[in-house]
Amino acid sequence: MVFDLDEFKIWARIDGSDLNAAATLALTAAEEYVAATTGLTLTEDMDLAKVACFGLATHWMEHPEPVVVGTIVAEVPMGVRRILAQLAEEI
Repeated sequence: MVFDLDEFKIWARIDGSDLNAAATLALTAAEEYVAATTGLTLTEDMDLAKVACFGLATHWMEHPEPVVVGTIVAEVPMGVRRILAQLAEEI
């Protein structure tokens, strides 16, 4: 994991350790997604990538199901998509 789990938990407002496994999974998956989408090798000093990872991981923690009947669904929040596009342009 590139980014700090405790820092992510503060961002996502996760208290205690009950959700550590789920938070670790979500953050690791978000890091892999951002790296694959942008073509970047993530490092801990990449603040924009950190925001994208934290935002995406938080979204996945709050919305574990990809589809909710009767609602509009966004698998990747628009703000995260815009950050990913900007990061991909930096290559």
